[in-house]
Amino acid sequence: MELIQSDDRLLLYKVTQGSEHAFSVLFDKYWEKAYSDAYKRVKEYDVSKDIVQEIFTHIWINRATLRIENLQAYLHTAIRNKAIKFISNKIFTRLKTVSFFHSFAPTFIKSKIKIITASSSSCFINIKKSFTILQFSRLSLLSAY
Repeated sequence: MELIQSDDRLLLYKVTQGSEHAFSVLFDKYWEKAYSDAYKRVKEYDVSKDIVQEIFTHIWINRATLRIENLQAYLHTAIRNKAIKFISNKIFTRLKTVSFFHSFAPTFIKSKIKIITASSSSCFINIKKSFTILQFSRLSLLSAY
């Protein structure tokens, strides 16, 4: 294990010096494990690839200033943080969507109630079904996370 870390440290040092070959070796060595870790967290192929790509891009762009002692630990932490950010954004987006539709529900229902008073009782049954579906959809979105 110590030999692997010292090899990684040497490669990381070469990366800080601008060695594309050293970066390529590290990328090839850790990409599959990093992708697997990302996928276990977010459960989406494309997002997992994007997370790993962003991390390695960050390493290359900031190679002169980054000080990484243990690449495995660095990747693990970076993947965890990006996965948490992705999941949080996904939940927030869903909650905003639910909130958006919920804010319009009373208006939607009020307009349907006007139709009820002007129409037959069969229209009331359709509106009741629509309202039940709307509430079920709202609960489904909330229970997804």
